[in-house]
Amino acid sequence: MRLIEDCLAERILVGDIKEGDVVIMDVDPDGSIAVLAGDKKMRAEIDAVPAGIA
Repeated sequence: MRLIEDCLAERILVGDIKEGDVVIMDVDPDGSIAVLAGDKKMRAEIDAVPAGIA
């Protein structure tokens, strides 16, 4: 959990991720963490998923 928080915090501090952005985090089998910033279209797709499924 701490590794995920560290990666996310670094991206926020450098300005890659801002308030309201959609973020996707992926952990590879080797343990490396990828933090991807989504777009507004992705946000609309996520908001359209009924609660309890996402």
